[in-house]
Amino acid sequence: MNKTAKNTAIYFAGTVIMAVFGFINTMLLTRVLDEQVYAMYGLLHNFVTTVVMFISFGYDTAYSRFYYQHNQPQNRFLVKSMLVPIGLFLVFTVVLVEPRQYLVQYIFGDRFSAIAILLLLCYIFFSFVHRFTQLTARMEERAFNYVASSFIGRFGFVIIVFIVFLLWNEVGFDWILWSSLIGAAGATLINLWVLFAVRLQVNDNGGPIGHREMMAYGFPHMINSVLILAIPLIEKLIVRDLAGWEILGIYTAAAVFQTVVSMVTLTVNNIWNPLVFKHCDQPVLFKPILHSFGNVITVIIVSGFSLCVLLRRWLVLILDRSYFNVYIIAPAICFGACLTLLSVIYASGINIVKKTIHHVVEPILQMIFSLVCCHLFIPPLGLVGVGIAVLISVVLSRIYKMIVGLHLYDTGASEHKMWILMGLCTAVAFASLFLTSFIADLVMFIVLIVAMLLVLNKDLITVVNTAKTLLIPKKKSVKNEVQE
Repeated sequence: MNKTAKNTAIYFAGTVIMAVFGFINTMLLTRVLDEQVYAMYGLLHNFVTTVVMFISFGYDTAYSRFYYQHNQPQNRFLVKSMLVPIGLFLVFTVVLVEPRQYLVQYIFGDRFSAIAILLLLCYIFFSFVHRFTQLTARMEERAFNYVASSFIGRFGFVIIVFIVFLLWNEVGFDWILWSSLIGAAGATLINLWVLFAVRLQVNDNGGPIGHREMMAYGFPHMINSVLILAIPLIEKLIVRDLAGWEILGIYTAAAVFQTVVSMVTLTVNNIWNPLVFKHCDQPVLFKPILHSFGNVITVIIVSGFSLCVLLRRWLVLILDRSYFNVYIIAPAICFGACLTLLSVIYASGINIVKKTIHHVVEPILQMIFSLVCCHLFIPPLGLVGVGIAVLISVVLSRIYKMIVGLHLYDTGASEHKMWILMGLCTAVAFASLFLTSFIADLVMFIVLIVAMLLVLNKDLITVVNTAKTLLIPKKKSVKNEVQE
């Protein structure tokens, strides 16, 4: 097995393993943490991820983009890429340690001790350093290091939390900080030997890369990433202020459905993006692929979403019984994540014609819709209002992205069947918030499956053929590489 095939297998296995542990992670944490601590854990994760993306200032994406196109030793280019982010980290440190703790108190609802502030800063620092060391592992095609560091960074802290619970039968937020810090530090250490292995490596075909060039490339990506990451954090803060910690804990636990779909999205991205950039300059060849691939994802979404509706009251049994009400909003949260998956396909035109400004407009629209809907629906409806707000904001923003993508680069065929099925799924997602009996779930499941069979009809046959068409060239290319 050559290196490319081996790395592909490792990445795929890592995706499956992390999806499984995503469920295990939620199962354990909802059983050892009370609703408020679990909600604070969710806020911590969103807060640190957003901060790391902001202080990276797009230099992380620029580091990857110019990794093979500079004429410096890799260790010097890494240091150069981290200079501005480190400066921003120092500025952010001042914001966190200021005596009144305005930011911390607003995010977490309480003041932190000096030790907790120090732990939070160290956690942010190691998460930031881990970002760059992990990118180095990816660019050097060290798939095992990349997957292992991702696993430790995401789930390593759960082991510590569970041990603390077994010893003291109670886990406070300070232990969440300690555990998260240890997990981030461990993830960083895994990739350090990769840095030592390539520290003096120099590219012969590169040239000098300045800060201006790196910032020009990375800054728009930073804006998009921060907005996408900030939206869940802002939503959680609004839910906490309008509905309380208990509802926020339930909403945080519902994110397990987003986690599973995001793993599928990552896998689809790994398959889809190479196809896009390889064939997009040949519309006659690529447009039928775009149409067929859209049908494949539509079938996956309708099938998966209908099963979520039917089985939702059993799926939530992975959570502690105090989180059982997650089943009320599970279909709405799941469908929002599924629509994000579909937008990856139909919004390809935005990247093809390089109109990336729409990647910034989309999260801004989502944030506006979310703010308005949260204040309209959460006070009178509570948890159901949370589901409505999330669903409306995601559906409208993703529809915008898909419409723009198809306008910039259409499929050469009518996509009315996809729009019909997605409209029906949206209606079912809304209905599932109010119709929560098993009979209602069974009826909605049957309606979705029958509608998919009737609407797609003969196109279902092409789904299988499309999968074969996409897979056979990959197998041949791998075979040729081995022979060479």
